[in-house]
Amino acid sequence: MKILANFMNFLKKKNYNEFIFLQIHNYFKKNRIYNFKYKNKDKEYYKIYKNKIGAKERFFEFLSNLKRRDIYNENFINFNLDLDLNNLLDLSNSSRKMVTNYFKKIPNLNLKKNIFFSQRNEELNEKLKKKDPFCNLINKTILSNLPKSYLEYFAIYENFYKKFTLINNKKLLVRSPVETTEKSRFLLAFLSLKKNQLLCFQEGGMGKPDCQKNFTKYLRKFCDQFYIWSKKSDKFSKSFYCTKTFWIKKYPINQRKTLIVLGSVKPYFFSFYSSNSYKFGFSQINLVTNFLNFYKKNFGLHDVILKLHNDNGFEEKNYFKKKFPNLQIQDRISNPYIYSMFSESEIKIFTSDYTANMQSLLINHPTLFLWNDKIKPNNTNHTKIFKDLLKNKILFSSSKECFHHYKSIKNDPFEWWMSNNVQKSKNNYLETFCRYSDNISDKFKKEIFLKKM
Repeated sequence: MKILANFMNFLKKKNYNEFIFLQIHNYFKKNRIYNFKYKNKDKEYYKIYKNKIGAKERFFEFLSNLKRRDIYNENFINFNLDLDLNNLLDLSNSSRKMVTNYFKKIPNLNLKKNIFFSQRNEELNEKLKKKDPFCNLINKTILSNLPKSYLEYFAIYENFYKKFTLINNKKLLVRSPVETTEKSRFLLAFLSLKKNQLLCFQEGGMGKPDCQKNFTKYLRKFCDQFYIWSKKSDKFSKSFYCTKTFWIKKYPINQRKTLIVLGSVKPYFFSFYSSNSYKFGFSQINLVTNFLNFYKKNFGLHDVILKLHNDNGFEEKNYFKKKFPNLQIQDRISNPYIYSMFSESEIKIFTSDYTANMQSLLINHPTLFLWNDKIKPNNTNHTKIFKDLLKNKILFSSSKECFHHYKSIKNDPFEWWMSNNVQKSKNNYLETFCRYSDNISDKFKKEIFLKKM
């Protein structure tokens, strides 16, 4: 039990998570596990398919072949940026092709068989068993949570994706430092080993809760340079602009509905960087329930849309269906694009500080924030920003106060929204957390393509 004692001592240090994951990494590096059961029949257990590249993308790529070289660095590859196609065409030429990203051109490898953890071969338990009980606890935990693609089928994925990573000494523009698919993770891992530099960008609304105020230090570990959507940088990041521009356009309001957008919740706690905690989930349900009860009593629920995030097993959809049978509820399955809802609703209410609330502010639609800042405190590095939001009645921690303000602006929300103080508070928030440029391609050319890395 000596290892357990050492580990418990290390728990007191701030970076104990790095320590334990390093131990796991080193263990599996020394004890690589191959697919021992189906070693000669691998092809029966996976399938390969190619991504469909749209006609507009192919046409824009053709146009980029006709463009001359320019004064900017040619050594860049678009891995999977979310820029609008017009921005990407502006950044492209006959040598620096940015229109169709690298990620899309690589075929996908997917297992045919179910990869749920309960289907894991029990022989692995014996193969990984050690004398030390703490090591066995770690092994059991890994086997309960690590996908098969990183263990039994690791060699299959490794051999497949490695052949697409022959480029070297390039600068890859990557949507996020923490891509979630097996394909992106394997590709980026092998590309980084070939002396390619990973230039990663903030992908969503991170860094606003107090628990994420050191997010740049965390995400910088996974790339060579990290660009954030803020005018303020630090030693772990570079100041830049919102790079999620593929969706931005004018959304004229053609219906007077109200959109309430919830944050995703998991029934267990994993990381403040991956989801809200279950404690936040209960708080969110209470706030929304109280708000809807006020709304129902005053207006009915016929003009309200409740938009849920990912279904992670918290079962909030079942709760709201039972509690409010006449409420219109949508999620990412029934409507995967929140942007299509922007024109349907005049007022948007967000119960979590994610990307979506910043998108609502960017298109300058009347927007309210409602969350319990005691459960998930706001970033103390930006206290003035949040105080201004409270003062100008954009941010609320009480359902009753939020509804009273909503009721007062319901007939003409833009009279309140377009007032000088409200607009100033909204703009300060965006400059700090989601700075936007009308000419993002020009910003890339002048601040990234010409910059010495």
